[in-house]
Amino acid sequence: MIFSTFPDKPDPIHMGVSRRVLPGLNLDTTLYCQWKGFPDTVTWSKDNEALRGDSYDVKQLIRNTDNGTVTSELVIKDVRTGNFGNYTCVGANQYGSNRITESFQSKFLEF
Repeated sequence: MIFSTFPDKPDPIHMGVSRRVLPGLNLDTTLYCQWKGFPDTVTWSKDNEALRGDSYDVKQLIRNTDNGTVTSELVIKDVRTGNFGNYTCVGANQYGSNRITESFQSKFLEF
């Protein structure tokens, strides 16, 4: 199947997390967001602030021409309590931008 794209700003399809983990166990997790509309750039933030430190690794955009989507992955290395919060993924191209936000929390409820 061939997808033709019409000029339009990126449209978020889905955002999620590969696995929920407990902090302090030297485990990584991956957040991902999927787009249609082919964003040229995707940026990530946490709690409305730019990501800081070396515990984050943004993977290159993964383009799937079979279904007309683009996926961005954010790897959070060695998850700590301070990594929990609301993550926003912003996709942009020459026609505009759009955003999607997901809450990343501990695997278990904290008391």
